[in-house]
Amino acid sequence: MLGYAGGEPAGGPVAVQGWRLGVDPAALSGLVDGYACLAYARDPQRLRADVASVVEAVGGRCPVRVVLRPGWPDTDDAGHLAGKVAAATLPGVAAVDFYHYGLYPWPVLDRIPAALIRD
Repeated sequence: MLGYAGGEPAGGPVAVQGWRLGVDPAALSGLVDGYACLAYARDPQRLRADVASVVEAVGGRCPVRVVLRPGWPDTDDAGHLAGKVAAATLPGVAAVDFYHYGLYPWPVLDRIPAALIRD
């Protein structure tokens, strides 16, 4: 759905396509303590557009957390992950989280600390 399986989402930004998954970020944002944006995209520019669409839809009514996959199929290496963390860190984003510790080998998980270091 939305290209998540291969890390190449198609169509409009995720907040615009939320209805396909039965999700309306704008409507939910007033009812929840936080909203997690699944940013499962290889391309940092697409990721940034998706995150921006969610931040705009939520409109500050709740914190937005961005969820990235540190390895396949979205992320090739530590530098790629760092670029995606930078793309996801927009005003209105409370945190960046990572999926799924139980499914990735240690070398992939080792990318995470370096990706979180900011100059």
